[in-house]
Amino acid sequence: MILYIDPNAALAMGVQDAPTSTTFMNGMKALSDTGAHWNIPTVVCDPWADFTIGPIFDFILTKRPNAIHVNKHGVTSCFDLKEFRDVIASFGVNKLIISGLSLDINVMSAAISAKNLGYEVYVVVDACGTFSKDMREISMARMVQAGI
Repeated sequence: MILYIDPNAALAMGVQDAPTSTTFMNGMKALSDTGAHWNIPTVVCDPWADFTIGPIFDFILTKRPNAIHVNKHGVTSCFDLKEFRDVIASFGVNKLIISGLSLDINVMSAAISAKNLGYEVYVVVDACGTFSKDMREISMARMVQAGI
């Protein structure tokens, strides 16, 4: 299963850890293409239902029109929401591929929460963005320490 955490335009404007502003988006596009090709179930965790901080990237909506959208109501880890955990559990999968924004907060907290719940977690780091190279390195170290 592919999970996109907060993949929206407003957060993308602050990404500064990639060599170019489109590097992480190219990774997200490739992941979206792969998910579409292999028909991998996809869940998009939206930060706010009314797109207060920007719309979901069009390429995800186009490539994955049947993706399930869950509003996380501003919480940091989407796994803090029973609704989100129930959606993931309904697919009966044990492997999660995670991409999104911001790596150092939302993606990392979701990945560690999923690992703690017993999922096998893979974070596609080149399909994630954050606000500095230091934050990226620290986030990756924390995830490695958590066994991700």
